[in-house]
Amino acid sequence: MLIKTNIKLMDTILKYCVDNVDSMINFSQKPFSWNRYKKQHFLEIQDFACCIKSIKNEISRNDIISAFKAKDFYKGYILAMMWGGIGTQPSIKGNNKTSSAFKAFSIPKVEVERRLNILFDCLKENNIEEAYLLLEGELKFDGIDVSFFTKILSFLSESLPVSKNLLIYDKWTKLIHVHLLFDNNENPQTYFSNNRLKKLFFKNKQGKFITELINPFSSKKLPAYLNYCKMFDKLTIDVSNVLKIQITSFELESYLFGNELKGKKNKTFQNPRFWIQQNYSEKYLSNLS
Repeated sequence: MLIKTNIKLMDTILKYCVDNVDSMINFSQKPFSWNRYKKQHFLEIQDFACCIKSIKNEISRNDIISAFKAKDFYKGYILAMMWGGIGTQPSIKGNNKTSSAFKAFSIPKVEVERRLNILFDCLKENNIEEAYLLLEGELKFDGIDVSFFTKILSFLSESLPVSKNLLIYDKWTKLIHVHLLFDNNENPQTYFSNNRLKKLFFKNKQGKFITELINPFSSKKLPAYLNYCKMFDKLTIDVSNVLKIQITSFELESYLFGNELKGKKNKTFQNPRFWIQQNYSEKYLSNLS
């Protein structure tokens, strides 16, 4: 299943970071354009339309953190959703108001601010589990799944004087999580079924190699997320100690998140996303029964 390459596979994500230290240190994630959200049905949402007047054409991670630091929670929320590329495709054909983006943007500003103030206070008091569970329950945002509500947790965490090292948990970082579990001789099946683990690298009907969003067992959603943050924190400490550098978990995750896999130029081992996907296939996928 491995895509052919002349570059030798490394063993672990830690070794990949060490071998690519210059790229890692000099990495700066490109800002993202949000032009696709300038559609009329979005602009009819009054709070959203008012908010985007002050947003520049491209969004960076620092823009989101700055908004949250300034306690401009609604702007930070909108920035995080657009930066993350929340879906614009309607779930009911022909009804634009059924997309994840429309649902998320339709939540009134006052309600978004109320919820994020609660979450901010939870994180400030180190009540991380409570914040996560609130986002799955009482404070759940319509149209937002774990891939996006952990963006809220992560950026809120980075806006605190001392970060809680909370990370984004989407399909690419779940692949990182599973890879780290294997790297550290821990069993990913504690959190994920075999069938789900196999969906982290497989060939679809069109013959394209892809990674799908997978979910942990229902009873293991929170433990899986907390374990990912813990495993990644350990990786960050190991990278810092081995290379004698200072790097945060948030910065390292940004690097390992990598670039999209469109085009040949991104399908090289210089792209961490590509390497992690390929190395997972070569080293770990065959271990799954």
